[in-house]
Amino acid sequence: MTVAAMTRLRLRRIVALAILLIAPTLQAQDGGPEYVDLRFVTVASDQQTEWAPLLRKRRDVVQEQGMAFFHVFQRLRGPLGVYLIVTPHTPVGTPASERANTYWLEDLQKTVASQSLITAINYTGPPTNSWSHPAEPFMLARRFTAAADQSNSYGQWLAGELSPAYRDAGVDDARTLRAVVGWGPGTWIHLTFMDSWPGKRLGLDQSMLNRGAAMVVGEEYYLYSFREHLSYTAD
Repeated sequence: MTVAAMTRLRLRRIVALAILLIAPTLQAQDGGPEYVDLRFVTVASDQQTEWAPLLRKRRDVVQEQGMAFFHVFQRLRGPLGVYLIVTPHTPVGTPASERANTYWLEDLQKTVASQSLITAINYTGPPTNSWSHPAEPFMLARRFTAAADQSNSYGQWLAGELSPAYRDAGVDDARTLRAVVGWGPGTWIHLTFMDSWPGKRLGLDQSMLNRGAAMVVGEEYYLYSFREHLSYTAD
């Protein structure tokens, strides 16, 4: 067995084991894929002009293969050339996945300084829209690491308290995900989509925020802009 084949087999086993161990206490989101892939990419500083045309070619490849959506976001603060690409999860080892991954490695790898691939399960957390809808212009991505004994409770707080609070504050689309491959199972991702620049605080209840903060041991957040010219959503 080749090294590549062994790697694919190992990853499939990891995914299957992670799914069995998680035993989710929340319902998976209706109207969208149960799992999504989040690819975090930092483009090399001397390859910025090469990146976009190559990424559009990759987008065209996976679109022809029938992928439901390919959403590209660019980080607005910090280093230039930091992107987040959100797609339905494609099991490693399928012919389409092999072709897409080969294309990525051969044509895009030279432009990339670093990248990481996270597979996450998509949970219901009102308000929520199908992943098949075009994204809003701005997205706030927050990564939370829950305490070992608080992970499920924290996920319930994200979906049951934080997302509804965003809805009440006028945010129409907020999504809750839990990492199953790439980050530890205690890692939660909360994506908030907004149609305008979030220039002011949303007025969320501090006591509600404190309940969530008491269950986490780490947090990161970044603001992204949707890059429609690099993305597509199937009709």
